[in-house]
Amino acid sequence: MKALLVTAMLFAAQSSFASTACICEVGINGGSGQTKAFSVGCGVWLKQQKDCVTKQKLPHGADLSALVLEPGVDTVKIGYVGHWINSAEMVNYLSFTISPLMSQKGVSVSIDNTACRAMSDPQKIVDYLKLMAIPAPRYVEVRGYQTESMGKWDVIFGKDASVPAYVSSLSDQIQYPS
Repeated sequence: MKALLVTAMLFAAQSSFASTACICEVGINGGSGQTKAFSVGCGVWLKQQKDCVTKQKLPHGADLSALVLEPGVDTVKIGYVGHWINSAEMVNYLSFTISPLMSQKGVSVSIDNTACRAMSDPQKIVDYLKLMAIPAPRYVEVRGYQTESMGKWDVIFGKDASVPAYVSSLSDQIQYPS
């Protein structure tokens, strides 16, 4: 009985703390050889995430609003490894994937898009985040590359010359590397 009570108390204590679920989306639009490489890149990204209660790889386009999250998860951190066209594609992703995830699960979302040109026009992302009218204390943050990128391959090949930008629903400012 004592063990059961202690276990219940530990579970209650764990579920009362905020936690993060980490997901890496594997790009599927590069042919089978590239998709395998994207999957390896997702593995690298997931290994770099240290604050996750769960980690999983999913194909890009999976219904994230159908995810089963651990109790207490209040943030979903999403990595993406694959091809991307431009910021308009990011706006579509925010609209059709992230917005339903947030409304269904009541979570904040942090996106690390390692593909080329995901933030080709970061102002478009800032403008769209304003339109989302995200209720406090929830937020969305997006980090992505403005140019062609090395994605996660900097881990293997060395210094990355990609140019990132960062935006958040908590600010109107675009952050660039210094």
